Amino acid sequence: MKHLAILALIAATAASHLFAAGEITLRTCEGCVKSDFDSLGLDIDWNVEWPETIDGVGEKVLTAIHRRICLDVFTEPFYDRDSKKPPMHYDRPDQAQRYLVYRALFKIREQADRYLDYHAKLKICLATSGYLGYTIIGCHSEGGNGCHDYSISRVFSLNTGKLISEHDLFDPENYDPLNRHIVAKAVKEKNTSTMPEEVSAYRDVMSRGLFDDGNFMIEPGGIRWHIPPYSVFCGAAGVVDTLVPWDDLKPFFRDPGYCDALKNIAATARTVIRE
Repeated sequence: MKHLAILALIAATAASHLFAAGEITLRTCEGCVKSDFDSLGLDIDWNVEWPETIDGVGEKVLTAIHRRICLDVFTEPFYDRDSKKPPMHYDRPDQAQRYLVYRALFKIREQADRYLDYHAKLKICLATSGYLGYTIIGCHSEGGNGCHDYSISRVFSLNTGKLISEHDLFDPENYDPLNRHIVAKAVKEKNTSTMPEEVSAYRDVMSRGLFDDGNFMIEPGGIRWHIPPYSVFCGAAGVVDTLVPWDDLKPFFRDPGYCDALKNIAATARTVIRE
């Protein structure tokens, strides 16, 4: 019954806002910290499309999205994993930026070679009547061993502010065949001729972790998954993304009706105003 309710909500959202998706106003939040002196090396920058206002969306939902953006861009990358305290939550980027700079300087004091490299670019990729999605592309390295590419995608319900996960859309019993389908498509599309021999060594041991974090984006043509390094390919391949068309996905949904409902949602774009 729960998932029938989700399907009804998806369909109702798409239908009710098909001709009145509204506007979303984005502001650019960017900054950098750089130093290259003797053994101290800092190269940090960020560029964030910050959703300032979204027509028809209440403050509680918008705050939930703001907190997740701050967590993904500013807090979690430098959070002390050994700490018993949960990561700090910030509603606005000014305080979150201060936390990032403070933690970066703290970390670099602990390192013998004293080098830290961090870059993050957040772009709003999905802005529809009922959903908002963003993708962060970046790299992160501590200690001067080269940057490690990463990509984070999030899709939020604008009715509740909650993240949408694969579990909301797909039957867990279909995870394994869906996993194989995504991996096979990514391997076929990725040119591995210039990569080390071990570049594909991870594809056979890839776990269901692909579906743990909702690292996907809904697009008009289907759903795009961002596959992290060391999961399908080695680190040299970087982040690999692949778009799985709606027709290919239809057998994997909890309900076949999800497919058409999501296609309609992806087609109800808001007017984006960038300030």
